[in-house]
Amino acid sequence: MTKFDIKKAPKGWRFPVTKKEVRSLIVETGARFDSVLFQGTRSSRGFLGSTWCWFGILQSERIEGEWHFRLEVNCLKEEYVIPFWREVVADVGAEVRRWVEKKRSLPPADPGRPTKLYLKYELGENGCVSCPRRPLRTISQWSRP
Repeated sequence: MTKFDIKKAPKGWRFPVTKKEVRSLIVETGARFDSVLFQGTRSSRGFLGSTWCWFGILQSERIEGEWHFRLEVNCLKEEYVIPFWREVVADVGAEVRRWVEKKRSLPPADPGRPTKLYLKYELGENGCVSCPRRPLRTISQWSRP
């Protein structure tokens, strides 16, 4: 059973994913998530005026031959979440699924290093968005017909 610990977001900030979306992801992966923590505020400036938005951290650990996962979700400024919310959730969800599958496919003797996946996306000055292992896209490319 996954334990959810959810802190209240400060005014002007929000979590980029809901508890319901995380539950759905956990069910979809079939992985054992021991805890999901919604807390803290994160956002830092990168190079050339870009903004890296730190979605959170996915931690993995093998205990008695079974993989256990722990997800930490950071609170971000609303301006970094609202315009790209669905796309970022989909891309970060895909990263989580890839990570879980990668860990589960490792042989039992493999230590499974690294044990942390840092989930982030980038908003550039020109309105572009980039998620891990994704090329930059313009805002118009995010819109769906």
